[in-house]
Amino acid sequence: MHQETELILSVAGFPPYSGRSCLQQLMPAAPRVFQRTVNGVLSCVSLETAPKYRSVIRGRDISSPAFDLFWTGTQMSVGCIHRLWQRLKEGENRLTLTRPPVEHSVCVVDRAGQPVAFTREGQDVTLKTPPSADAFIGFCPWLTMSVLNFCFETDEWGTASAWQLVLEEV
Repeated sequence: MHQETELILSVAGFPPYSGRSCLQQLMPAAPRVFQRTVNGVLSCVSLETAPKYRSVIRGRDISSPAFDLFWTGTQMSVGCIHRLWQRLKEGENRLTLTRPPVEHSVCVVDRAGQPVAFTREGQDVTLKTPPSADAFIGFCPWLTMSVLNFCFETDEWGTASAWQLVLEEV
């Protein structure tokens, strides 16, 4: 069976024609707080040590996803469709990803966009040979998130359904 979306929601499902062309935004969950010092230098005064993500996921299709098993506050695992990138500096050949990756989503490319050979064990990625220039490791993260809000919209005569899901990493 053909999969309509790469998005994975552990507590929901995608009936046929409900998940094509999903859009996902990832943004900081809590805005940073900035203040100026007496010398006029802008400084971040947030105490956050482990940054978290907020995500807004939207879809528009013929039908809507099966969101009946969750409500505001429900926790779920989200296999994101948005790819995060981390830089591996010249000469380094090992990096630990900031979040667990969705299976088969990890890729490594050089500055020219050419694939680089690697192995992965959990969140650790090791290049077969250290790069002669910076390399970039991309992956779709698994995030444990709570539902903040969701909504549906139906165009009866246009036989279209739109939906939005707002989540925040726990």
